[in-house]
Amino acid sequence: MDLNQLGELDGAPLAEYLWRRLRREPPMDPPPATRFGDEPPEQIFMEAADPPQGIAFRARLIGAVRENLRRLVDSERASGQPFWADPVADEQVASLAFLVADLEGKELVDDLYRVVCSWTLTWPSRAANEVSFGQMHLVRTLAMLQEGANLARFWEELWHKGPRWLRGMVFFGWARAYPDDALDQLEDLVDMEEEIDLPTTLWSILGPRGPGLTPLAEHSRGLPADKRQKVRIALETAGAEEHQLRDFDYYVSSEPPARDGFPFDPNTLPRNEEAARTLPAWNCPVAA
Repeated sequence: MDLNQLGELDGAPLAEYLWRRLRREPPMDPPPATRFGDEPPEQIFMEAADPPQGIAFRARLIGAVRENLRRLVDSERASGQPFWADPVADEQVASLAFLVADLEGKELVDDLYRVVCSWTLTWPSRAANEVSFGQMHLVRTLAMLQEGANLARFWEELWHKGPRWLRGMVFFGWARAYPDDALDQLEDLVDMEEEIDLPTTLWSILGPRGPGLTPLAEHSRGLPADKRQKVRIALETAGAEEHQLRDFDYYVSSEPPARDGFPFDPNTLPRNEEAARTLPAWNCPVAA
């Protein structure tokens, strides 16, 4: 099997090949490369789906991933054993999560959510740290690919009922779904700096998928001084640039923004505040 042959697979043969390869069932055709370390079994699918040649294949691969997720759930129901209890199935789930993330498969968010919900409902009765490799990466991919606020309640439940060490990832997912509610937990997040990777978590809020620096700084304004400083240090540790730290300091130290979200420094108030808040438009005179 080479990339060209893989790119021609469709339907049941593609879903079956995906299933067997991610479970590392022999024969592995082609065998995973080992020259620079063990090649992940999902790598060949990522390469075959690369645009522009792989655009059509990507659509078929999305269908194959959906079928694999359905098959996993059906297998779990039939056996009565959770997939994370089986090391092979758990690794398979992690590979599926990596693959969906690489494909930016937003079409599969609902499918991932159904798989996650099959075991997150049991978390209150499970050991605090009992989360498998596959489960963790399902949550990560769901956090990255979700759109809108549909999963806000899910992340809130996970924050309160899930393992504390997973809260960094949960915070990122919650902040993407409903920033204000998530950022209201910022003080608790800072208090967990020994349990989570605080710099990475806060950096994800500044990243292109997160709500951005301004909401983070504005919520930091209400923290005690020592915790505000911990937020700033975490951003600096994560690699924030000078202008980002400058903007953070400005928003933290300034008065709360005006109702429309545009603050004026007391020393630079415009002569006509209403005109200054009005977006310019062609052929429309601006009041002096």
